[in-house]
Amino acid sequence: MFDKAIFKLPHIHRTLAILVLLAMMEAACILGEAFGLSRALVALWEGGAFEDALWNLSLFACSFVCVRITLDLRESFISSYALKCARGTRKDLFGALFQTGAPLAQRFGTATSAAMALEGVDKMKEYLELVLPKLVNMMVLPLAFALAIACADWVSGVIVIILLPSMVLLMVLIGKTTAEKSRVQHGAFKVMSNHFIDSVRGLPTLATFAVSKTYADRVYEVSERFREATMKMLKSAQLSGAVLDLFATLAIAAVSIMLGLRLIDGSLTLLPALFVLILAPEFFRPIREYASDYHASLDGVNSLHTIESMIASVSVPPSTKTLLSWNGSSTLELEGVSQTYEGIPVLSGVTASLKGYARIGVVGTSGSGKSTLLRLLAGLEDPAAGTFMLDGQEALTTLRYESWEEQVAYIPQDPMIFHASLRENLTFYNPQASDEHLHAVIEKLGLSELLAQLPQGLDTLIGEGARGLSGGQAQRIALARVLLDQRKRIVLFDEPTAHLDIETEIELKQAMVEVMQERLVVFATHRLHWLDTLDYLLVLEEGKLVEQGTTTQLLESATHFATLVRALRGGEAA
Repeated sequence: MFDKAIFKLPHIHRTLAILVLLAMMEAACILGEAFGLSRALVALWEGGAFEDALWNLSLFACSFVCVRITLDLRESFISSYALKCARGTRKDLFGALFQTGAPLAQRFGTATSAAMALEGVDKMKEYLELVLPKLVNMMVLPLAFALAIACADWVSGVIVIILLPSMVLLMVLIGKTTAEKSRVQHGAFKVMSNHFIDSVRGLPTLATFAVSKTYADRVYEVSERFREATMKMLKSAQLSGAVLDLFATLAIAAVSIMLGLRLIDGSLTLLPALFVLILAPEFFRPIREYASDYHASLDGVNSLHTIESMIASVSVPPSTKTLLSWNGSSTLELEGVSQTYEGIPVLSGVTASLKGYARIGVVGTSGSGKSTLLRLLAGLEDPAAGTFMLDGQEALTTLRYESWEEQVAYIPQDPMIFHASLRENLTFYNPQASDEHLHAVIEKLGLSELLAQLPQGLDTLIGEGARGLSGGQAQRIALARVLLDQRKRIVLFDEPTAHLDIETEIELKQAMVEVMQERLVVFATHRLHWLDTLDYLLVLEEGKLVEQGTTTQLLESATHFATLVRALRGGEAA
């Protein structure tokens, strides 16, 4: 039931030590309560004056106040620690998302990434607040109370010590079942979230093809699976709580019966019997409290694991080592570059050379590794094997360097348009761009018509929740960002026109060719009309670089490329 992931948290050992100290203080105060109350009751039962019991009642009252103070201190301390952990985790998660970007969101799902950054971190905080103090109490308090009970009455001590492992074993067995159902429920939640956000994003397309009702039914089915998984988890949790409560009640009853029988036969006096009877519920209380909140903390455990997986997928932050700026004589050598996803190879042993301001095309069928190769070149991912060599310098195992990322512009099929003004979207790479430069780029890329339609010009809000844009307009904004930042000497196009109709693509082609000037371009495509603008081609098939050369060379001698061209001309999807 205890999750080892807790030990990876910052300053956890110091935190546990403080919680142990507070638990020992709580145990001492509760023992003081039991001792003072039992002595006062016995004194009054035996006919003593109230003044004789006053000191013991004062001990009980002082101990009671100390218990409340200790609990307040513990709550304040653990809340502060959980808040610091939550802030640090959220910062690390945002850092991972910003460093890795789209690949991380694609791997875990956009909705899951957003849910973990918002609700997931809060659930982790609640988990720490619930579990850490109760875990320590479960380890410390029963031992202290068992020792005190055994000192007062060894028979009762033996009973509680025998019953304790049985109760813990029962708690573990039930907890494993609940944990498994909680993992299923958490998985259903992630599927539901990602399915819903994908359906909402694709709603215009679904409506166009008249299948929105079908997807609405699918959303309902996924939601029902999540509801059923949640109810199964809650049923298991309630059953576990009821069973443990029953076991604890029977255990206390066993202690009480033995005390009563021995009081009757005179082998035990009232004072130790009353002391043990007061402590017996306290002995089992930490275990019952931990078990009762266990199901409530499972969401936090699952969120913690998901967040750790997301953060761990970013092996190291981008290096601050400075790489040479790219120019017309620069070279980048790829030697045996490979990549795997969850153990499945998607790119195998790619060896190639990129030089100067060449226009390199990457062609192949869907799933051949084009996008993976571009993400590696952009420094968005680290390869599983292989090296990069820039201008003949030392071999690099990754391109995740800040100085490299500053030179690279990565343009995917669906560029990110932020909920911000048109000006802020255009100057994303270079916020200091002048209005003169901005208007020149707008004119060059054919954005003047869009600008004329906006009521507030460059200051009009666009993006999600504001003025919508067509696919071609979004691509032009992505191209404008590159032209407005002279540092971007390397441009990676990941099938940027795949979702555009051919007329829009032809209109956009001239603007894209403009961006290609005086830059290294790596262009992944499956449209044949781009081949005449590319200097060199890399042909990928099932993750392997099977051919490379100019278009003319490959058409004359390359079987894989010729087969691919025939398939594309025949209308087959690449």
